Amino acid sequence: MGNEFSKSNFDTKTQKACDSMSWTDDIHEELHELDAQGLRRRLRTVDLLGGMRASVENKDCVLFCTNNYLGLADHPHVLERSSKTILH
Repeated sequence: MGNEFSKSNFDTKTQKACDSMSWTDDIHEELHELDAQGLRRRLRTVDLLGGMRASVENKDCVLFCTNNYLGLADHPHVLERSSKTILH
């Protein structure tokens, strides 16, 4: 069967690829392509402002990625009821 996996064939192809370009060069090339397309991920600092609010690059925003994006976890009625439930 022609589609069988051959470890020696795989090793030969892998070695040829490694000989032509180091893996770090390959990574740098990929990153350069992502930069050129504007697709490279950029990590940003998120400063939590309390509740559902945060500041990202000095811009206030609402955190929709939390379970508290409506701000109900800090609502006085919710806090009171949860305390009563826990204590009884």
